[in-house]
Amino acid sequence: MKFFSLAIVALVVFVIISYVLRPNRTLSQLQEELRILQAQVDALEQQIQEKDRIIEKLRSRDPAVVESVARDKFGMAKQGETIYAIPRTETEGPRKE
Repeated sequence: MKFFSLAIVALVVFVIISYVLRPNRTLSQLQEELRILQAQVDALEQQIQEKDRIIEKLRSRDPAVVESVARDKFGMAKQGETIYAIPRTETEGPRKE
C-alpha cells in the first residue's frame, strides 16, 4: 500500500511539474510566432507604401510611371514596337510585382 501511495504522489508531482513548465514552452513558441508575424506585417506595410507611391504617381499622371504600368501590366507597346511574350513554365510561378 505504501508503494502505491508513493507512486500516486510521484505521478501527481510529475503532472504538476509538467503543467508548470508547459506554459514556459508555450510562451516561447508564441513569442517566436509573434516575431515571425511582425516581420510579415512589416514587409506587407512596405509593399503597401510602395503601392501607395505608385498610385500617387499614376494620379499625377507621371508619364514614366504610366508607361511602365502600361507595358508591365497590360503588355502595351508604343506604335511600331513589337512585343515578344515568353510563356512561363509551371515551376516559375507567378510574376512578382
